[in-house]
Amino acid sequence: MTKYDVWKLMEIAESANAPDTQPCDSRNWSAHVEFEAKDNWKVVIFYDCGNLDYIDHFITPDGEIIDYWDWPDGEDFYTSDKNLLMCWCGNGDLERLRSTKERIEQEARRRKLF
Repeated sequence: MTKYDVWKLMEIAESANAPDTQPCDSRNWSAHVEFEAKDNWKVVIFYDCGNLDYIDHFITPDGEIIDYWDWPDGEDFYTSDKNLLMCWCGNGDLERLRSTKERIEQEARRRKLF
């Protein structure tokens, strides 16, 4: 368990309104791009070949770097906070990931009944 709520972090990521692509002069262009987000947070997104690939890290308003890649995988990797953030791939993904997590958890509960 981390001190940051995964859904709050995803809301912060979506508030940065990072574009799906970045203009680049080479089709091999890759870079970390920092975006301003709500409540004075910052989100650093990695772009691979100019396309949004993943959230690299967050920066809190007081400058703390949240590198979720170092978080534990959790009991169930597929619904862990770390994996949910790894799977975020752009604006609008928050709701998709919420519903995916709910379906996985429902299936796990169903399987435990048998």
